[in-house]
Amino acid sequence: MKTSKYISKIGVGTVQFGLDYGISNTKGKVSPNEVSQILKLAEDNRIAYLDTARAYGNSEQVLGMNLKNSFNIVSKISPAAKNAHQEIKISLENLQIEKLYAYLFHDFDTFKNQPSLWEELKEAKSEGKVKKIGFSLYYPSELELLFEQNIEFDILQIPYNLFDRRFEPYFQKLKSKNIEIHVRSVFLQGLFFMDNQNLSTHFDSASKKLTDLHVLAKNHQLNKTALPLFFVLNNPNIDVALLGLSSLSDLEKNLKIINDFDKIEQLKLDFTTFEEQNEKIILPFLWEN
Repeated sequence: MKTSKYISKIGVGTVQFGLDYGISNTKGKVSPNEVSQILKLAEDNRIAYLDTARAYGNSEQVLGMNLKNSFNIVSKISPAAKNAHQEIKISLENLQIEKLYAYLFHDFDTFKNQPSLWEELKEAKSEGKVKKIGFSLYYPSELELLFEQNIEFDILQIPYNLFDRRFEPYFQKLKSKNIEIHVRSVFLQGLFFMDNQNLSTHFDSASKKLTDLHVLAKNHQLNKTALPLFFVLNNPNIDVALLGLSSLSDLEKNLKIINDFDKIEQLKLDFTTFEEQNEKIILPFLWEN
């Protein structure tokens, strides 16, 4: 099945399992029962990756109560952490597993302010508690610093979507070092689905691009989700694209939409006009109401 090459790159982002999150999320946290259904559907479709974090409310605990199968689980150290070994111990207990696929710094400042935590992560890896270690970053300048300091890591999680392509120039170098690239913010917290009239004036500078995206999808009889998702999953450098889910139907819809990817491939679309330089648009923590 041709679409399987895309499905195998999907990871489930679980922030909404533990927190109310996302500009287009009107449902709040996902219930534990629905989490169980999501994980079952993910397993049935051979989706292998789950992404969580100590800072995602009770996401780790909810996953731990519902894990009945073996996923590759990525979690992240708390920004307030003082001891990485203790953080990993808590994550493993919460998730009710013996080993994590990967453990990341949730933000670069934690690494910068407490470099000893990186040494502890390396120890945890050598002890077999974690298979891979790495970083969740927001800015290319942070990646530059890691390269300058010759920090050897296994996995990188970064924002990447139709608007935000700041890390693209580094993809080839990362792959040459066999570093896994996991991307988040594929739908920019749902901004790509929103109609302009439902957005604050903060987004005025991006309104034309959003309109153009919706018109392009409509002209080719595609769901609004299809083009942003295709753009990311079709990039050969991306290993895992994390999809934040607010319901079981979100995953069902995404899996169904992937069936249209053969059609999108044939369209040979040029997505370059959607790139956005304004950080107040592409970085959700800079959004204003």
